[in-house]
Formats: sequence, structure tokens, C-alpha cells
Amino acid sequence: MKYQLLARIAFLLLILPSLYSQQEWHRLTTSDGLNSNVVINIVQTKNGDIWIGTDKGINH
Repeated sequence: MKYQLLARIAFLLLILPSLYSQQEWHRLTTSDGLNSNVVINIVQTKNGDIWIGTDKGINH
């Protein structure tokens, strides 16, 4: 249990600086054209395209 707490703290220390550096967050929903509001995966390709996998399909 002690190691789980330490692992969570280490994870937060590693991820917080990158979250803070984000300029702006955007929330996408079915109103924006997604197949579903249940997002399973998000991938950005080398050319900058973003693919969003939902429980009802893939969006580009």
C-alpha cells in the first residue's frame, strides 16, 4: 500500500508540469460531431491529425 501511494505521487509529479503547460483544453461531445461521449482512446498522428475512438466508432 505504501508503494502504491508513492507510485501515485510520482505519477502526479511527472504529469502535472505537462498539464500545466497546456494552453487550452477543449471538451468535445456528440454536439461537436463525436459518435459518442464515451471516449476510449485518443491518438495524434505524426502529421497532426487527431483520431478519437469512442464506444460507437472512430472519429477523425
